[in-house]
Amino acid sequence: MITYLLLAFISLPFIEIYLLIAVGKQIGLLPTLALIILAALVGVAMLRSQSTTLLKHCQAQVQRGEVPAQAMLEALLLLIGGVLLITPGFITDVLGFLCLLPWSRRWLIAYFSSRVILSSAISPAPHHTPPPHAATLEGEYKREPD
Repeated sequence: MITYLLLAFISLPFIEIYLLIAVGKQIGLLPTLALIILAALVGVAMLRSQSTTLLKHCQAQVQRGEVPAQAMLEALLLLIGGVLLITPGFITDVLGFLCLLPWSRRWLIAYFSSRVILSSAISPAPHHTPPPHAATLEGEYKREPD
């Protein structure tokens, strides 16, 4: 998993530059820049709208005494989506919009949650055993009246 992330982190800028140049050749410089700026503006508007809705949902869960775990994961994806939309490029815009849309955000959380649960089931964490030098101390006590 880490190698895929490292490979994506290294290759994504090159792919983005290639796509920007290719699209720029097809539709021109100004329309390409306009698309990038438009995507950023629409993304910021969506981010504001979705974050407000998510904050209200999270507050309602807390008031009911529930742990807002799903809402926290959605907030993390909103943050990632916002950063991706600010980053110029078409691939990052698509990924950013996927993080901002409620249905795709929930799908991403379900997908990665099942992968994490599955990978932890395949390779469980080692059991904690006390160190060999740990010993039980025996003693007596006496309760004194106040």
